[in-house]
Amino acid sequence: MTLPPSPAGPSGPWSPSRTPVERPLQAPIPPLRPGEPPRLYGPPVAPPSGTDFMFGGFWPEKDLAPRPALLAAAAVIGVVAAVILPYHYAVSLAGLIVVAALLLVPLGISRHRARPYTGLVAALGAALVSLMVLRAAGWLTALALLVLVPLVFSALSAGRTVLDLLTAAVMWPLSLLRAAPWARRTAGTVRSLPVGWPVVRTAALCVAALLVFGALFATGDAVFGSWVQALMPTFDGGSVVLRVLVAAAIGALALGTLYTAVNPPRPVHAPGIPAGPSRTVRRFEWLAPLGVVIAMFAGFVAAQATTMWAGHDYVQRTAGVTYAESVHKGFGQLTVATLLALLTVAFVWWAAPRESRSDLAALAGALGALCALALVVVVSALYRMHVYQQAYGFTTLRLVVDAFELWMGLLLLLTMVCVAVRRVGRLPRAALASAALVVIGLGWMDPEAWIAEHNVQRYEDTGKVDTAYLATLGPDARAAIARLPIDVAQCSVQKGPRNGSWIEWNLGRDRARDVHLDSRLYHPECNPNREGQVR
Repeated sequence: MTLPPSPAGPSGPWSPSRTPVERPLQAPIPPLRPGEPPRLYGPPVAPPSGTDFMFGGFWPEKDLAPRPALLAAAAVIGVVAAVILPYHYAVSLAGLIVVAALLLVPLGISRHRARPYTGLVAALGAALVSLMVLRAAGWLTALALLVLVPLVFSALSAGRTVLDLLTAAVMWPLSLLRAAPWARRTAGTVRSLPVGWPVVRTAALCVAALLVFGALFATGDAVFGSWVQALMPTFDGGSVVLRVLVAAAIGALALGTLYTAVNPPRPVHAPGIPAGPSRTVRRFEWLAPLGVVIAMFAGFVAAQATTMWAGHDYVQRTAGVTYAESVHKGFGQLTVATLLALLTVAFVWWAAPRESRSDLAALAGALGALCALALVVVVSALYRMHVYQQAYGFTTLRLVVDAFELWMGLLLLLTMVCVAVRRVGRLPRAALASAALVVIGLGWMDPEAWIAEHNVQRYEDTGKVDTAYLATLGPDARAAIARLPIDVAQCSVQKGPRNGSWIEWNLGRDRARDVHLDSRLYHPECNPNREGQVR
């Protein structure tokens, strides 16, 4: 048996691959007439949103898919904060949980989570947040958050320059605006999920049934009503409104940090600011002004050395003031001089050429001399504050000023190292991390207890103490104040902290409850003029 011959076409034998395919005919596109605008073909392109137009190329949102899990996480953080924060101590375990969820958890899902700087920020952030349960001072928590927010957002955005870090300080409110379109698109995808909208609808029906039938049975039977009353917390109208507002605010902040973690902005490039000077600066153009600044600092150092060696009589004879008045004056001016020295280093490093070895050697030598002299100014400022505290007592403001001056000195040391190894580009991140270290050290030294102890020691030495100021210190200082004579101590403390639940635990308040000391601050024998007194 033989098969019939295969049909042949004009181009050879037939095969399935050679079957002609019918394609739709397309009319030819006529050419443009003179003055006619260009024709656009294809599907219509959606116009950019207002936030896309606002943020432009700084914070683009390209191919960012909706992520309902992040939206749900932000909602959960808001609900948890609404449950544990209102009517509880904020500087406590409750506050630590909320702050850690807001600022530390996003680091774990950040696009830059594998970078060493992100790990360093996570460690520093954990240490800063721990102060909320170790110390009871509210101002210390505020100072820690003031450093923690730009630190975390610098890691989320991988910022390196000064402009990047300045932008990181205000990025949190900007992230709320940038995340709004993405959140709206993500919320719109809930209905299309296989279990999204049915789960929400089922949960709403369950809650409605629970409320309706629970209310009927609770009002119809006394025993069942007592069970419901024991299980359900009591809410009034004001409490519900407060908790809703807290949930909305914390949820929005959480949404901003989570969005920044998955879609960070680009590095900042300031318009109109070039990477270097527009023309080559000759050496004498930057060295001469810098030499004047160095000469001024050297003159100040010489004056300080003369004062140290000549003693009090020389100061009173030449300046017409006592030695105490001399060291008290000018602390603010010295602080400003230190800041200006740092700005001078930054400007000279930007303007001076660094093309040859002689340029680098001259630059490193001049800037190193300026930083070394500025360190002497820092030491002088710290000594002046020490003398002032010995004369007038110790306060939190004076201690914070001391910490700021120490940070200035640390910045000068970091600047000298970065200039010497030619790694000035790492200085902005190092400055922010060093600020975190200073705040951590300030918190771990227990500042309010330290202040109270030194004021108690001053009372033992001189018999003088400002009871009105000691009464403004928090629970951390209560144990140290108890060392004073009982009549003075009772005039120097507020009422002790109330007992709280486990979610309000704080080490400082827990220790203060163990100090049995009654407050008589507002009794006539403590404050006859109702304005405080100095004993």
